[in-house]
Amino acid sequence: MAQAVATPSPARPGRRAQLRAVLVALGLVLGALLVSTLVGVGVALPLILGGGFEPTSGTVLVASLFATQVSFVVVALLYLRRREWDVSLSVPTTRELKWVGGGVVATVVAAFGLLALSNALGVEPVESVIEAPILANPTLLLVLAGLSIVLVAPAEELLFRGVVQGRLRRTFGAPVAVGVASLLFASIHLLNLVTVGSGAVVMVGVIFVVALVLGVAYERTGNLAVPILVHGAYNTTLFLVSFLSLGGV
Repeated sequence: MAQAVATPSPARPGRRAQLRAVLVALGLVLGALLVSTLVGVGVALPLILGGGFEPTSGTVLVASLFATQVSFVVVALLYLRRREWDVSLSVPTTRELKWVGGGVVATVVAAFGLLALSNALGVEPVESVIEAPILANPTLLLVLAGLSIVLVAPAEELLFRGVVQGRLRRTFGAPVAVGVASLLFASIHLLNLVTVGSGAVVMVGVIFVVALVLGVAYERTGNLAVPILVHGAYNTTLFLVSFLSLGGV
C-alpha cells in the first residue's frame, strides 16, 4: 500500500531557499515548454513541408501532441535522475481507488458547472488549436481520448504533480505546492488558445480547479497513479461528450 506523501511544515525556510524552489519550478516548466516546442516543430515541419499536410490537420496535431508529451517525460526524468527519486507510483489500493472515483466526479462536475455558469453569464467561448481539426474530423476526439490515457495524463502528472509540486513541497509545504503547481499547470494551457478574452479566464479557472483536485489527490494518497487515472478519465470524459455532441456514434 502506497503511503501518503509526508508533508511536514518546513521550519521557516530562508528567502534564498524559497527563491531557489520557485526558480527551479519555473525552470522545469519553461524548460519543458522550450524542449517540447523545439521537438514539436521538428516533428510538424516535415509533415507540413514534405508530407503535404495542412498545419491544422489532425495528423500534425496528434504528432505534435505526442512530441510535446514525450518531451515533458524526458525533462521530468532528467531532473529526477540527478536527484533522489521521490515519486511514488504503484497499483492503487481500494482506498486510493475511492480517491480516483471522487476525483473524477469532482473534476467533471466542476468543469461542466463552471462552463455552464460562464454560458449563463454570456461569456464568449474561446477557440483552441484543436477546434479546427476536430470539426473537420470528429473521430479525432477518440484518438485524443486514447492518447490522454496512455500518454498525456501520465506525462503531465509526472512533470507537474510528481516533479514540480514535489519540489515546491519540500520548501513550502503541501498547500502552497499544490496551489503554485496548479497555477503553472493552468497557465501553460493558454498556449493552446487561438483567441483570447474573458473566455480564456474561464478556461484557465476551470483547469486550475481541476489541477487543485489532482494535486490534493496526490498529496492525500502519495501515489502518482491516482492523479494520473483521474486526469485520464477527466480528459476522456470531455472528449467523449464532445464527440457525441458532434453527432458521433
